[in-house]
Amino acid sequence: PPRRLLADVTYTPCRNHHSEIIGVVVVSHDITRRKRGEEALQTYETIVSSSPDSIALVGRDYVYKTAHDTYLRRTGMARNRIVGRPVAEVMGQTVFDEDLKPRLDRCLAGEKGGYAAWFDFASTGRRYLEVTYSPCRGTDSEVIGAVVVARDVTERKEAEEATARSGAVLN
Repeated sequence: PPRRLLADVTYTPCRNHHSEIIGVVVVSHDITRRKRGEEALQTYETIVSSSPDSIALVGRDYVYKTAHDTYLRRTGMARNRIVGRPVAEVMGQTVFDEDLKPRLDRCLAGEKGGYAAWFDFASTGRRYLEVTYSPCRGTDSEVIGAVVVARDVTERKEAEEATARSGAVLN
């Protein structure tokens, strides 16, 4: 089958010394790879935006590089109050120093990790989240940041706690 080629084509009139058009110069650039890359990126963006999980990327400098819409909704913060700002500023210096920085440091050293805990959010209230930290690697395989994914498992945790309570009552 014939290969589909995508091109960026520019037409420029060619004029003589009287400014009369005597021809056309046509320049064509093959942009097939670029377009396919853009389509693949759009597909990935669609996949990520469909996730109910909160997703953020924190750089080696402990600054938020990006944050998924679910992350923004859960925290109740606007993108410009998170992206480009240090984690310590967004989450609080004490929480950062005592809890988040040690986890981020392990992740930035190449270790995947996670934990689960109750969190209080102004916009969504008290939620139980499973949080994972995964190293984000650049094209040279060096760790360039930490991908933080938080899954809301509140309903499951509440059901587990209710089951444990009812079991304790029966014993």
